[in-house]
Amino acid sequence: MSTADSLYPFVYVLAGALALFLFAQSWNWVRRQRTRIRVARPQSELLVIPPAPPELSSQQESQWNLLTVREKQVAGFAARGLSNSEIAFRLRISSGTVDTHLKNTYSKLDVHSRTELAYKFRDLVDRDNHHP
Repeated sequence: MSTADSLYPFVYVLAGALALFLFAQSWNWVRRQRTRIRVARPQSELLVIPPAPPELSSQQESQWNLLTVREKQVAGFAARGLSNSEIAFRLRISSGTVDTHLKNTYSKLDVHSRTELAYKFRDLVDRDNHHP
């Protein structure tokens, strides 16, 4: 048996160890990336919902007051065009929870789509910005 033949098992073991090392390093990198995504975001990214404006009719004000704080936040983001996954990312909740909040909001405000929600939200909250 030559010297070259005796090195083959060593080379295979070395290649296997290298592959295992690279797999472990990539696994750790993926875990760090997932953790980095979960880091707290600045408060400026969260939507601050004001109380119902005083010039609303009593029906509009009662509709507005039916919503929870989280439903108001989700409705505000949806009215501004964010997708469910983007809203979930910003509020640190699941997209299923966003969907539930939107369904509750739709029924409380008597709307059937995001477009209707955007108009209703504009009428309820952004009144000063759209009606001179």
